[in-house]
Amino acid sequence: MSILNKYNQGKQFEYDKDVKREFADLKELAGFFQLSEVYPVRALFINTKGRFGDAPVVYTDKYMVNAPSHMVDTVREMMSDDELVELVNAGKVGFKIYEYKNKYGLNYGLEWVEK
Repeated sequence: MSILNKYNQGKQFEYDKDVKREFADLKELAGFFQLSEVYPVRALFINTKGRFGDAPVVYTDKYMVNAPSHMVDTVREMMSDDELVELVNAGKVGFKIYEYKNKYGLNYGLEWVEK
């Protein structure tokens, strides 16, 4: 294995690009479904054109979900991990939504889960 392999394009997410997905945030999804529901992860991206800087986006079967902005580095790391990309492509990665309160009120986060 060449040391230069790490600079070549890694594995890509395999998902149906023809499916029309609506943008949704965690609060919207929490309002539609049970918090215990596991959403399948089909792909991960970083939106670099957001009003507030880079933002992680999780593709599910029906939605493009805006993930919390503090997860940008985590999602970048996940995107560059060939083993993780393979697990996503195999349908073995999902996420659940959880609620938490802070000084700004009720908020929502996501927890990665194996399926």
